[in-house]
This record gives sequence, C-alpha cells and structure tokens, in this order.
Amino acid sequence: MVLASKVAGPNPTMHWVRGGKNDLDAANIGAAVEASLRRLHTEHIDLYQLHWPSRNVPIFGANAFEPRAERPAAAIEDTLAALGRLIEQGKIGHIGVSNESSWGVSEFVKQSEQKGLPRIATVQNLYNLTARNFETSLMTETCFREHVGLLAYSPLAFGQLSAKYLDDPKASGRLTLFPPTWSPRYLRPAVLAATARYAELARANGMTPAQMALAWCYSRWFVASTIIGATTLTQLKENIDAYATPLSDDVAAAIDAIHASLPNPGQ
Repeated sequence: MVLASKVAGPNPTMHWVRGGKNDLDAANIGAAVEASLRRLHTEHIDLYQLHWPSRNVPIFGANAFEPRAERPAAAIEDTLAALGRLIEQGKIGHIGVSNESSWGVSEFVKQSEQKGLPRIATVQNLYNLTARNFETSLMTETCFREHVGLLAYSPLAFGQLSAKYLDDPKASGRLTLFPPTWSPRYLRPAVLAATARYAELARANGMTPAQMALAWCYSRWFVASTIIGATTLTQLKENIDAYATPLSDDVAAAIDAIHASLPNPGQ
C-alpha cells in the first residue's frame, strides 16, 4: 500500500498544530512524521508531502506575492536535511511539496543537487477546470525539466464541478456543510457561471460533469495523479471510471473556449 502524509508549514491560525509553532525544521518535521506513523498504524510512509511552504508565499486563495509579509522560516536546505535523516531511518521513502511556486520547486531541486540531499518527486497544487494557473505560472516547464509530477488537488473544485450544487443548492458537501467564509473562491459568480457551461458541455457529450472534469485532468500530460474525494461508493466509482473516459479533441477545444472566456475564476 502506498501511504502519503503531510506536515503543515507555519500558520498562526492553526494553534492546535504543535502549538502553532509548526515551521518546517527538524523538530517539527520529526514530530509530524512520528504522529503520522502512529495514526496510520505503520512504520513507513511511501510519500511524504510538505503541505505548505515554510517561507512567505501566497496561500489560502491569495494569488499575489507580498514582500511585506516576509517572516523568518526554516531554510529549504535544513528542511531537506531533516527529511533525509528520516529517509535514512526508513520512516519515509519519497518526498514532495504542496502549494509551491516555480521558484520553490526549483530551489528544492537546486538544494538537493548541490548539497546531496533527497530530491522531491511531486508537487501537490490546486488544479481544475476553474483554476488552471499551474499551466501559466511556469510550473509546467519547471516540472517537466525537473521531473516533478503534479498531484492535482481539488480537481472537482470542492464538488462544484460535479454540478451537484447547480442541480441542488442545498446538496450536502463542503460548500454547504461549512460557512461561506471557509472557502469563498468556489462560490464566486464567475465560478458558478463556468460550472454551468462545463456541465452543459459534459451532458451534451454523454458525460456527467464530474466525469468530464476528471477526464480532462487525467488527460493533461503533466498530471501524475489526482486527489479525489468521495462520500459514497457511487461517487468513488464515477471518479475512478473517469480515468477511462475518452475526451475528444472537439470537447477539449470547447473546454479551452470556455476557459478563454472565463479564465481561472476559482484560482
């Protein structure tokens, strides 16, 4: 079984994570790995992801880098060294990053090559029909040249791209179970407009909206895997079956046309 786990970077609002002192240094990474091993009831984690960067980067829906938000953070070299020791101990096998930028991926690779430290294999970033910034932020070139695979998270935009909220605004899911302030990006009017057009396109071509959204993700050359979430076995089957759902050139072109008129409303 392939197991994946994560350690979160600094976030003062998450005071329950190691007292809010959760920088990506040796002490915090070690504590996080040990806690993950206990929760997973295992002695080894195949892939261990750093959930957020230690340094100042735009996260939680922010898109612009803000130099004035700079803060002290563990050096990438130190983070990799700490992970290297855990690999040597057999506690983790491979490592990856999440919510990273082109600079961050390149710096992780550079530090690993210059210092003889473990190399990242994956980057887990937001990617779906309403959020395609991964394609245009130099990430695709960086990952191609550095051999880093994308683990696309939120491929259905918190369920929005399944059109279940379009069909029933009170449908059970993240966007109704939690307050609107929790993740407002997928409630933007432009996201709702894009969802309606993608759903119409999918149904006109004999697919469910979720099938098309996932089939499109699976068809991207730089996507190594998608991180799906399902509440029911029916949803899980639909998500898995989408891998074998063909996406014609005409449908792909129509998707790009919708994207051109409503670019990245969920970014």
